[in-house]
Amino acid sequence: MGDYAHGERYCRLLLDELPVGHRDRLVALTILGHIAQDTDRQEEAYAHYEQALNECEPNNINQKILVSMPLNNVATMHFEAGHYDVATSEFLQLLKLRETYLSTDDSRLICTYNNLAICLLMKGDMKGAVDKAEKALTLCKKHLPENDPTRASVEGNLGDVYYQLGRQKEAIFHCENALAIQKRCMPSGHRFLITAHRNLGNKYTDIGNYAQALAHLESALTIEQHQDNVDPLSLAATFNGIGCVLSGQGRKDEALSYFQRVLQLIPENHPQRISALQRLGSILGQMGEIAAAYDTLCQAITLHEQQKDNSNELELADIYHSIGTIQCQSGELDNAVGNYNKALAIRQRLLPPAHSDIARLYNELGAIHLDRRDYVHALNYFQRARAIELETLPEGHLESARTQHKIGYTLFEMGRVSEAQIEEEKALAILLEKKQLYANHPLLNSIRRTLSVIHITIAAAHQAPAITQQDQNEQQQNR
Repeated sequence: MGDYAHGERYCRLLLDELPVGHRDRLVALTILGHIAQDTDRQEEAYAHYEQALNECEPNNINQKILVSMPLNNVATMHFEAGHYDVATSEFLQLLKLRETYLSTDDSRLICTYNNLAICLLMKGDMKGAVDKAEKALTLCKKHLPENDPTRASVEGNLGDVYYQLGRQKEAIFHCENALAIQKRCMPSGHRFLITAHRNLGNKYTDIGNYAQALAHLESALTIEQHQDNVDPLSLAATFNGIGCVLSGQGRKDEALSYFQRVLQLIPENHPQRISALQRLGSILGQMGEIAAAYDTLCQAITLHEQQKDNSNELELADIYHSIGTIQCQSGELDNAVGNYNKALAIRQRLLPPAHSDIARLYNELGAIHLDRRDYVHALNYFQRARAIELETLPEGHLESARTQHKIGYTLFEMGRVSEAQIEEEKALAILLEKKQLYANHPLLNSIRRTLSVIHITIAAAHQAPAITQQDQNEQQQNR
């Protein structure tokens, strides 16, 4: 703190002595902004950075390069505050400036592409995000050493972008690269390792590898808890990741506790509260707390409306999806179909056609048609979901077995018993391959019960002609 005070006094003396337009004034203002930012005086930091930007002479090339520092800091502060629209605009200004005056091997240019990619991702602009993230990685490979920390950040962010695009294998590959680089570059307790472990853990959660996911997320949490200054948003992200693992494992009460802690850590009007409310509402619905779940999801929609400039439309799709699921539980099938279709329209517009989130909606819509005995439409939705899962999920994934089972059950209800048996046996094989994971899973029992009924039906069908023939012989003898 003494160093900060000394540096601040020195910079203020420079400002008193130097005329406006002097390059050292820009340096002093930028340093003052850094000091204010590091000592949690955000408004003061903004003021120093803005003053530096305003004092920059528009035609002075040297000052333009220098002023990119406060512009970068202002954009970063807006991003951290959840002002994604403003941050994106500022990073675009910064990119234009640095593309003009910096060479392509300058790490500052690479960082700008990287930061802009994450801003665009938070806004739901997948095409723009992947373009900027891939550009950043291309420049890293060309100009930076393999163990450069900047490359680790770029690899991790590209993994996040691929994850949102449903390209799980590529996402895991890049997140593993990011963690490996950070481990080589940084001491074991460095805060950069928090993000690297957490990102990789989240990717393992998505493919159902909960043991690996939890190991990485707990590593992130351990490092986080030993930091001198814990970042509430970072801690919230780690708690959220652990909550998702627990939810996937069926440990709903524990997951609820973590999701509630996430909400406590995020400021009231921050756009990240939208997804936190959605996940909390979803778990409440799964636990049968329908009224509380619906109220929480309505809060998420309200906040999304208030944060339209900074929120991600894909988060709105998640909310509609969760509301539809709760309405299904309540027997409001028509309303559920309406909300599922709203979610589907957004995801089909913003995501690649073969995305796992689209497959999930196909499964939901198929289940409603199955419940209504509309087997033709149910089968169509389940088969479309299965086609996506074959592209996006690893072999042996629980959701693959679940969809296969739904297809088999639907075919059985349609009287296509032999086809149903094939599908159910495929579903059973998926679970038996990972018996240690799924030995006590309810889906395994459901598949076995369906196969048992199928076997009885086939046996009865084979016996029916023999009985008929016997009856005919007896009739002939009686004549």
